[in-house]
Amino acid sequence: MRFYFHEYINKTAYESNNRYGNNMSPMNAVFGFKEWEGVFAVSAVPVWYARNTVDFFEISQGTSDDLVLLYKSYCPEAAHEYLFGIKKDAILSDGEGKNVSYEMLKPYVMFGADSNFLDFLLKSAEKWTGEKSMLDWVGMRQADFIGAMIYRNNPKIFLDSWSPAYVKKAEYDPENKMVKLDFEFSMTANNYIRLFSRLQPKSVDCNGELMKNAEDWIYNGKNGMLELKKLNSDCHLKIKFGHETEAWNPMLEYLVNNHP
Repeated sequence: MRFYFHEYINKTAYESNNRYGNNMSPMNAVFGFKEWEGVFAVSAVPVWYARNTVDFFEISQGTSDDLVLLYKSYCPEAAHEYLFGIKKDAILSDGEGKNVSYEMLKPYVMFGADSNFLDFLLKSAEKWTGEKSMLDWVGMRQADFIGAMIYRNNPKIFLDSWSPAYVKKAEYDPENKMVKLDFEFSMTANNYIRLFSRLQPKSVDCNGELMKNAEDWIYNGKNGMLELKKLNSDCHLKIKFGHETEAWNPMLEYLVNNHP
């Protein structure tokens, strides 16, 4: 409904124009309803709205994968038309990328934008947003936005979930196929993390000691999930990987690769 409501607005406006002589321009997007003024509909995305981008995708706490999947399942053409039509026009309207913010990365990644446009979005956000984007709740969402870009460029390994913990360091060396992770867990023992990897794990080292396969860590070659258990409160992990497998993550693969 969100992507099609403007059609209803245009229909009623057309009838109103004919009946009362009003002169309302056709709308291309409806974002919601204001408390006093009524419907918030626009013929083009305002520059300030393009920059703040709390529209159809961003919900002030990141961009939900499930929400994007909902759009791609039930209204892919309308969502694609919005992103690559009036939304993109607003982003490019000043010619310098000043209307770009980090929030724009994830929707465009998941709807299959080409690498050149994604690079433009990222570099523009870095240039014009700067450190302001790292403050308070705005900064809390950065990993979600930039993480989508990283996954698009290198989908072989990513950190999927972990018990309440502070991630001190996360590094991947593609040449040596080595991941280094430093965690500080809130519990003293029996902590847990999970990674997705298209690469077959060869060994897992925690604080200088090799962990036992099938007992301390388990790898599922079908869905690519590597689960590590019984981790101490301070954990320095080194994971060595080998050959690439056929593992794939159905949610992320669908989100990134299936678009109009």
